[in-house]
Amino acid sequence: GGMVITASHNPVQFNGIKLKGRSGAPASFAFLRDLEARIAALEALGGDPPRRSLDAAEDDGNLDLINPVPNYLE
Repeated sequence: GGMVITASHNPVQFNGIKLKGRSGAPASFAFLRDLEARIAALEALGGDPPRRSLDAAEDDGNLDLINPVPNYLE
């Protein structure tokens, strides 16, 4: 999945984050509900969320860095 920060075609009051599923389509409502529950649980603990370096996330397979420019230009 992924996250897009964009206004897209929406009015200014709807600017923000769009969550995408593995296929690139909008994330399912079930996924969104699960994510919201996880966020609420973390907020209830207080403090800042856990943070990791980009290198660590990439090393354990949770992040794939890509350069979309060549495919876009093609």
